[in-house]
Amino acid sequence: MTPRRPAVLHLEKNYNDFYSAVGAAALILGIAITAILTLGGGVQELLGLLATLGLFWLLLVTVIGLNNRRIVERERRDAESLFTGAAWAVWQWSIADWQQELRQRQQDHEKRVRFQRFTPWLGGIAGIIIGGSALLPAVIAGDEMPPSIRTFVIGLAIFFALLAVALSVVGAGRERRKWEAKLEAARQLTVPWICFGPYGFYHQVDGHTSLRNLGGISFSKKKQVISFYIKYALPRGGSMLHAVPVTIPESGVAEADALVERYRTERSLRD
Repeated sequence: MTPRRPAVLHLEKNYNDFYSAVGAAALILGIAITAILTLGGGVQELLGLLATLGLFWLLLVTVIGLNNRRIVERERRDAESLFTGAAWAVWQWSIADWQQELRQRQQDHEKRVRFQRFTPWLGGIAGIIIGGSALLPAVIAGDEMPPSIRTFVIGLAIFFALLAVALSVVGAGRERRKWEAKLEAARQLTVPWICFGPYGFYHQVDGHTSLRNLGGISFSKKKQVISFYIKYALPRGGSMLHAVPVTIPESGVAEADALVERYRTERSLRD
């Protein structure tokens, strides 16, 4: 039976890439303005640099924004299709099965929280590395670097070191709140469902996961886990597979092999 469409579709993709590009543009422009004002540049140099950087970042942000919009809207259509008859399988947990799943989710959440206690230390290490790298020009140049430039480089190094620490702590806090909200949502349900389609699957608690870049799939009957292997392109060429394990309810175990075979056939996957 096709499940009822949630009032709000929770998608895997979002506009974070676009917002990150906007933030990077603002940061670069801010550094450029600070550099000119600190080093005594004139108004003409400032306007010329701002025009050049502004045009470059405007084009880049536009391209990233349009591509983000395309990806998000495509995933939205994939998710919508699961509630209009395109789902290949729809399975539902029993009360007992879901209680067991909740206990496992609680354990996983506690492990993640324990690991996040090291976040400030990891952020500090990243800050030292980034700040130290930014200081290299001043160290290498020594006394040959003018005092005004040295002051600017030192200030820049301190800024990026503190930024690395702040981003790691803030990011960890945001992730923890997301985990806690998802765990609380899971506790509110008694018999949630999960449905699978050609380009993604939707979990009533976790939302939609895109399978557009599916590179492989396997099923462990003992663990009741279907593992999707998502293909990611590497910066220097080639690709790697990232495993996305999905625990399925007892009601889906008998049909899981057929579902896996269907993915392999229709998505042209090879073992």
